[in-house]
Amino acid sequence: MQAYAPSSYDAYVTEAAANIYGQGWDALTFIAEFADVKRQFIDVAKKLRYVVLPKRPPKFKWRKYWKKFTSEWLSVRYGWRPLLYDLEDLNTAIKTLRENQEVKRYSEHSGTKYSTTHYETTENQWSYFKVFHVITTKVTTRIRGTVAADIEVPALQFNPLQTGWEIIPFSFVLDWFLRVGQTLSAISFLAREKAYTASKGFRLEVERDYTAESGDYTSSFGSGLGFEQTGSSRATLEVRTPCPIPYHPHFVLKINNLKVIDLVALILQRL
Repeated sequence: MQAYAPSSYDAYVTEAAANIYGQGWDALTFIAEFADVKRQFIDVAKKLRYVVLPKRPPKFKWRKYWKKFTSEWLSVRYGWRPLLYDLEDLNTAIKTLRENQEVKRYSEHSGTKYSTTHYETTENQWSYFKVFHVITTKVTTRIRGTVAADIEVPALQFNPLQTGWEIIPFSFVLDWFLRVGQTLSAISFLAREKAYTASKGFRLEVERDYTAESGDYTSSFGSGLGFEQTGSSRATLEVRTPCPIPYHPHFVLKINNLKVIDLVALILQRL
């Protein structure tokens, strides 16, 4: 079982700490990016004037279609969508403004789950036939980092360190691979916590199935039954270790189908 254990999973402890600090509203970043919000509304107003005013829009050129499409896609994904999330967070921050100005106990966890399947095939010669062996091993890995802390999380946050990273162009792309933004949030968490406890751990579930059957009979094999055998086994290993919160970036690949489309759109924008 130890052979299937993950080698490093500290990043999820950092992510859990960042989730606690991230329960406040990042007011400074919102202010710093307000010019982009103004530009979004102006861009929408320019598009709506063709609907309101009886004026024919300019002729669409198909060779520029890819640029127009990628611009609209990225505007929705990284303009309007974050703005809606910011407004929701602002609404929550206003409702809990008085409650968050005191030390409270928070608990958060973060993790991942994945499965892999391994196949092993061997064969050996018996007197009158060969025996083919197949071993199928399915490994399910669950990783989790957990943090519980007594901390005062400000409802309205003015964090120059975090804002400085957010306003760097394409910093969000680097965060898909190297979790710099979450690391900065974890550092901010460590600066405000009064006491905390953290742990990291994993749970392995291994299912192994075995089959063996005879084949490739020799000419001297006259009659009789062939050889067949099956077997299975199940095992579980669970490990949990207390640990400090790491405060350095980790390489964690967090990418999905939508982010692949985003990456293609960004590349097309730069061509």
